[in-house]
Amino acid sequence: MRSYVAIISKEPKSVWGIHFPDLPGCTSAGGTMEEAVENAGKALRLWAEDETDLPDASTLDNLCRRSDVHEDLASGGMTVCVRS
Repeated sequence: MRSYVAIISKEPKSVWGIHFPDLPGCTSAGGTMEEAVENAGKALRLWAEDETDLPDASTLDNLCRRSDVHEDLASGGMTVCVRS
């Protein structure tokens, strides 16, 4: 079982969105934060089924140095850890 950092956020009048910076295209959503995190675990497992070699998970410190992650966090996103 692997754990990956995900970014979760919510825009006004929308559902909670979640994505994995280490896993391009691995995204999910939910009507509540809890539902989004639960759905993210499912999305992570489905994404991993199509991959022959999963990338190593970045540390939170390394992710926060990335400009895309920094922008997500600066605009109100939060980090959560999701296990596959």
